[in-house]
Amino acid sequence: MSFPLYDVLIKEVKDEELTPEEKSKLISLIQSMNQKGHDIIFTLIRVHSLKTNTGKNIFDIPYEGEKEKKGGKDNIKFSIDHLPNIVSQIILKFALIHISTMTGDIPKRD
Repeated sequence: MSFPLYDVLIKEVKDEELTPEEKSKLISLIQSMNQKGHDIIFTLIRVHSLKTNTGKNIFDIPYEGEKEKKGGKDNIKFSIDHLPNIVSQIILKFALIHISTMTGDIPKRD
């Protein structure tokens, strides 16, 4: 399975735990994202699970994700604490890029 965005991002991050400040920043960034951003985050999580064989079945939700109904639509919710460190780093990197394209501003990682 190939997803070029994943392939680029995984090369740019380190496999280390997010700091409490980074976790807080990531949560804030995700909350301000549009649906397209949320969909890409799910795809990044899914691709990682398939590439690392943690997603045994393509229909399983990896990393203890949970389905929830919101506004009559099925959504999948993940806890940052259940994601592998590398996936959290990938999502943070993506979120910073995505928000900057949505707003024209470049948010700081600090």
